[in-house]
Amino acid sequence: MEEKSLNGRNILVTRPQDQAFEFASKLIAEGADIYLLPTVKITLPEDYTKIDNSLEKLAEYDWLVFTSTNAVRYFVERMQFLHLFGNVLQGSKVAAVGPATALMLEKEGIHVDYISAIHTGEHLAANIENVEGKKILVPTTDINRGKLRQVLTERGAEVNEVAFYNTRKNEIADDYIIQTFRAGVDMITFTSSSSVEALVELVSPLHIPLEKFPVACIGPHTAATAREHGLKVDVIAQPYTLDGLISELVNYYRKISNEDLLNSRGGNIH
Repeated sequence: MEEKSLNGRNILVTRPQDQAFEFASKLIAEGADIYLLPTVKITLPEDYTKIDNSLEKLAEYDWLVFTSTNAVRYFVERMQFLHLFGNVLQGSKVAAVGPATALMLEKEGIHVDYISAIHTGEHLAANIENVEGKKILVPTTDINRGKLRQVLTERGAEVNEVAFYNTRKNEIADDYIIQTFRAGVDMITFTSSSSVEALVELVSPLHIPLEKFPVACIGPHTAATAREHGLKVDVIAQPYTLDGLISELVNYYRKISNEDLLNSRGGNIH
């Protein structure tokens, strides 16, 4: 029976609970043991005024730019709630930050005109075709930290970023967090900057030494956030997707011999 690269590795998944299954399943297929610690959760806005105004004026936008599958999900859900249909998008082009976001748009019947070759908002904003004088709608989260708006504005576009959903720290029992880390975590995975910040906040009063644990991040911005909080980033996805993250995790552990398994653990807490 073929030995899988992640056999015996305890991988901590910090994605929101309703989005963790796909990632966890792929890790399990590579032999990993999974601990779920959903550090963030998605909540809906209390006020839809700005959202609905943007959707009712879709015909005015030259581009719709999506930087996450969550943005697609909540954009489509609100469109359906308002009984708006695909023909309202006929006058607009659509850009996606990466293949997963593009696939979700296509599944919803929304044609994608541009997919960023490097899956970051900044790269998308810098490389999308001439946007000078164009009006652009960016459905996003309420804590969007990217430079997409800045880059597009500097290129002469009129950008309207609208929060279609909220990202919040999840409330997790202290005992559950402590027991998770005591069980032995080989790698902490992060797929967003918000998940990094939420975990740091959650463990801060528990005195868990996160800096002793190896960390894997989905892209450079998430990695930068982790480093800002004193964490050691060992793995960065290539490309910046879930599959890219799994691939780099496999490569990382292939370099570690089986006999070094216990020594490679980032530090159990007692």
